[in-house]
Formats: sequence, C-alpha cells, structure tokens
Amino acid sequence: MVIGFAGSTCSGKSTTVQDVAFLLREKGHKIKVIEGVSERLFKVYSLTFGVRSLEDLRKREDLYLLFEQDWLAIHLEEIKKHREDGRILLCDRTAFDVLPYFLMHCRRSVDKAVFDSVLEKVRRVSEKPPYNVIFFLPPLKSVSENNHPIRASEDVETREAQAYIIKHFLPRSLTVPVETQDRVERAGYISFLIERWISENARK
Repeated sequence: MVIGFAGSTCSGKSTTVQDVAFLLREKGHKIKVIEGVSERLFKVYSLTFGVRSLEDLRKREDLYLLFEQDWLAIHLEEIKKHREDGRILLCDRTAFDVLPYFLMHCRRSVDKAVFDSVLEKVRRVSEKPPYNVIFFLPPLKSVSENNHPIRASEDVETREAQAYIIKHFLPRSLTVPVETQDRVERAGYISFLIERWISENARK
C-alpha cells in the first residue's frame, strides 16, 4: 500500500507522516517512509551550484526548473523501488505537490522541453496514480518561524493558494481530506483508516 500526504507549505505533512508511522509500527506493521527528497536534492544543488537557500535557487529560473524535475523523478523512482517489498509506504509529499511551486515560479520560456516534460509527467501520474490513497492536509492556522533553508518566506505567505491548487488537482476518488488541526487527532484518525483498509484487504 502506497499512501501519499499532500498539502501546502506549513500543512504538517512531515510531522503527520512521522506520527502515523510511529503509531502503525507500534501495532506491528512494516512501514517505509519516503521523505526528505527536497532536503537531499537541495544539498546536491547547494554543493554543485552554490545556492544557499530556496530563494537563491529560484533566482536562477533554469536551475529551479531542473530542481522540480529532479524532485519529481526521484520521488516516483523511490515509490517504484519500494512498493513491492511488503511494507506500507508513507510519502511525505505527492507528485501533485510539485504543481503550485512549479506554476508559480517557473516560466515555459526558460526551457520549453523541461517545462513541458514536468507537466506531462504530472498528467500521466494523474491518469495512473502510484498511490492507493492520498490524505490532503489543509494549511495549519498557526505557523512556526521560518528558519528552514528550503522553505521560502513567500511560500508561507502563499500557502492558502498552494493548497487550492493542490486540492483541485488531486484525484478525487483517492483523496481523503483531513480537517482537524490537532496533531494527535490527525495521526489517530489516519492510522485508524489505514489499519481498517489493511484489515479489509486481508479479508478479500
């Protein structure tokens, strides 16, 4: 089972994934978390191209376009690599989470081939999603101070717009909205649903 967590900047995806992974492991389930792709990729770009922050990366539009392309490719490859090993995969982002940043910060005139390739890949993902279910997390009402190198201040300010774009591109048949902002309630609700689906599949 492959489970995606979608949402804007400051929606609590990474925290929720870790909380859900902990609860499921406590129940004896084998879990693999696919996370930190952005951080790992940014380190490579930082060492290779000398960028120090997400703002620096976006100033070089051709570079940022390639960054989003690479992120999408790595994310999908990691799902493909781990999906058959018998563990539940929890992904702290989905392919659809690329869209708001891509559409807000990339221009087709920079590199038409790369731009079109990214959109085509997302389109193909929407036709045959690698996820069994996607939990959509709305932006958190309270936001902590932005001190992360790959979280731009402008992303915190536009998180509602990001959420709107992501939500409307997600496959409706696979998407489960999570309304609560409470950390404990979120993790409990999501882990309950996952366990119920595991039980139902086992009976088939």
